[in-house]
Amino acid sequence: MEKLSRLEINKLMERYIGSSGGYLGDFGSHPELLRFYVDWGLDVIPTDYPGTNKDRFRTILESAEPADQAKIVRGILKRHPAGSSANRTQAFHDEFHRLAQRLETGAGVANPTPVYTSEFVKRTLIEVEEAVKTRRETGGVDRIHSAMHGYMQAVCRAAGIPFSDGARVDELFSLIRGRHPAFGRTAPRATETTTICRAMAQILVVLNPIRNDGSMAHPTEELIEPTEAMLVINATRTILHYVDSKLAAG
Repeated sequence: MEKLSRLEINKLMERYIGSSGGYLGDFGSHPELLRFYVDWGLDVIPTDYPGTNKDRFRTILESAEPADQAKIVRGILKRHPAGSSANRTQAFHDEFHRLAQRLETGAGVANPTPVYTSEFVKRTLIEVEEAVKTRRETGGVDRIHSAMHGYMQAVCRAAGIPFSDGARVDELFSLIRGRHPAFGRTAPRATETTTICRAMAQILVVLNPIRNDGSMAHPTEELIEPTEAMLVINATRTILHYVDSKLAAG
């Protein structure tokens, strides 16, 4: 899961909160900084760390897990609301609010390394990972669609499953589930897992219009938001993980 970058931490501390010497914002004493962490449910004792309050805040923020980083960012936004100083603009506030959302959502599902794949799929999945790491989640939607499409085609070719040139991702998924030998055997809790697979198929159905009308694939006025873009990327990665694991298990 992606944590705050050094640039983002510097921006939060120096440009939004503001600092002078070893002081950070209005944290004037050690007890004040301690109360801040207590109020946000963080098991942190600032005096366990060396240096000034500013040094301690940076060390704690850098070492925190993404979910705790999100709590710290939200705590700062509440303590220092937009407009409370000249540099705390609404635009800055909204930027850090989105960062907190990103940290809470996270990359979530790891980028898969499929066994059944092609060079195109490998390279496209790398592009997805780069889009996530560089905060270009919306651009990653197009690439995860392409990766999934290429992967499903590769699986069908390897298994000798015929498909039309214009077959959509959801149609290829249905072909694989219906005709690939790995999906032929009955497994425990088949009824429930089949229901999940049908839900996955519906995700792939809506993946097509999202990619075509809401991503960077084509000019559009209604780009999908970064948080929803990560939802799409994570959901698609989950399906890819599942199918590849199923095929590898035979």
